[in-house]
Amino acid sequence: MFSVVPKSLNKVTMTKIKLLAVFLTVTASLLTSAQATEWGFRAGFADDPDQVVVGAQLMLGKVLGDFQFVPNVELGLGDDHTILAATAALHYDFKTTETGFTPYAGGGIVSGLVDRDKPKGDDTDFELAAKAIGGLKQRLSSGNQFFMELNLLFDDDLHDFEILAGLTFKRQKR
Repeated sequence: MFSVVPKSLNKVTMTKIKLLAVFLTVTASLLTSAQATEWGFRAGFADDPDQVVVGAQLMLGKVLGDFQFVPNVELGLGDDHTILAATAALHYDFKTTETGFTPYAGGGIVSGLVDRDKPKGDDTDFELAAKAIGGLKQRLSSGNQFFMELNLLFDDDLHDFEILAGLTFKRQKR
């Protein structure tokens, strides 16, 4: 029988990959049905494993009072690891009038596929973790928004922390 799945992947790993695929499919369908107010890019560095991280995010408006739903996906590369992670995050903006920056804090649930390159073959795991989020954002004269963010993750296999910056673009109304 023909299979596109490498023989080195065991049954548990395949189950985790299938669960991640289902999670990403459900998340993608929910995101496309939601009304994104902004979308953007994010990039930065992560520790343990030491990686360069790139990704994308959506800002889907307020849910649960003043909390904003900000899902994102990230790809981490380096330190003999490849990490593909999706985060369902909530942010709370603190009201300030003194500076142009708006501080925010929040948290989320991260699901990630962690692939480790090892001398005796690769090791791939599916991980779930909690994430604490804190950052600053500033609306630019163009209407776009610049942000800087620090994330702490609570899992042994995903990053310990991330330092990111990004730019979001206001969705054009038709």
